[in-house]
Amino acid sequence: PSEISKPEFKRMTGRLPAQLWSKIKTSAKSYKVTPSVVLCRLYADVLAAFSSESHFTLNLTLFNRYPVHPEVDQIVGDFTSLLLLELNRQPGDSFQQRAEHLQAQLISDLEHRDVSGVKVIRALSQGAQHATMPVVFTSALPIQSHEDSDQDSAYWIGDMVYAITQTPQVWLDHQVFEEQGDLVYTWDYVADLFPENLIETMFSAYTEHLNQLTDAEHWYETLQVTEQQFDGISLAVTDDTAPVAAVVDVSVPAVLLEEMTALWADTLGLEHIPVDESFFKLGGDSLIATRVLGKVKQAHSVAISLADFFAKGTTVQSLAELVVLATTSDQALVPSYPQIIPEPNLRFEPFPLNDIQRAYWLGRQGTYALGNVPCHFYSETTANGVDIGKLTRTWRQMIERHEMLRAVILPTGEQQILAEVPE
Repeated sequence: PSEISKPEFKRMTGRLPAQLWSKIKTSAKSYKVTPSVVLCRLYADVLAAFSSESHFTLNLTLFNRYPVHPEVDQIVGDFTSLLLLELNRQPGDSFQQRAEHLQAQLISDLEHRDVSGVKVIRALSQGAQHATMPVVFTSALPIQSHEDSDQDSAYWIGDMVYAITQTPQVWLDHQVFEEQGDLVYTWDYVADLFPENLIETMFSAYTEHLNQLTDAEHWYETLQVTEQQFDGISLAVTDDTAPVAAVVDVSVPAVLLEEMTALWADTLGLEHIPVDESFFKLGGDSLIATRVLGKVKQAHSVAISLADFFAKGTTVQSLAELVVLATTSDQALVPSYPQIIPEPNLRFEPFPLNDIQRAYWLGRQGTYALGNVPCHFYSETTANGVDIGKLTRTWRQMIERHEMLRAVILPTGEQQILAEVPE
């Protein structure tokens, strides 16, 4: 890596049609694992098969909004954080078992997300060896439910025909998202870092294995990714009942239970929600859970952390109990984050970068290996009948409304909001 003065990123892209992707999501739901975990597990299996390590760390992108202000959910800004996720592939485990183990590990790791991956890497680097975690998994599943895909507002202009991301000190970034019901998966990688055709071969293995998982039969069997080919399949059925934390005996009013049930039904797009059914088995994931907890906060003025939600048991009943405890107990379920006191008269003064902004800022300076490159996302979209003048005016109005959209990074390592929208 140190021999590459200016990294050049390339992208591999695949698409799984909505009909096949729906089959994987249905299977994932039956085993109480999220679609994101399924794809992360497959990614890890491919990495393990083409490397000398089966025990390693992935860098996961998170989007944390801490309750530091009553209007934090209405703020436009950079809430990106990193989570270091431990991966350990045990010989003989079925794919189902590996996915279940990974989800349990992810839930455990999320309890420590207040200490970002940037801080952990920084602490590790204070030792004898410089620590890097250059392999990334970024999930944007689901931005919206499949049922709403025909009204996907992200594609009102037209079809995206090209896109790529680049990030300093990142070797490989796997991103997954839905586009009009289809699963779109991409690998952005530093082209000069890997042997010729290696990424293409790994990506083909990922695609082949992903298509195998569309057959429900394979979820009862052992699926193995190998460097040469997929191994033969042997039967490996496991108990899909996940252990849950002990539940405190809390009296929940019937009206609150009905409210929580309706909230889940609306968010998950389901008609019937059993009060004792796992959130994950019903099709939820950490992003949807965050959305649910945000609605609870708006309705009851309580902030329930994702870690408390996971630890309590992830059912309608357990969520209602957390609401009761949060509204009646003096013991703080709400994390003790420092509250931000607005000072509007100082909003155009320089202020510090957050951890990940500072990491990106240092990375683009070329001080470290695979630096000398800015962090950005670039895309090209076909468009017909777009009024460029109207689009420009609308874009300027949005920048005027959301001040962080006109923030700039200063040479001093600080950021500053421009008082006016630049021409």
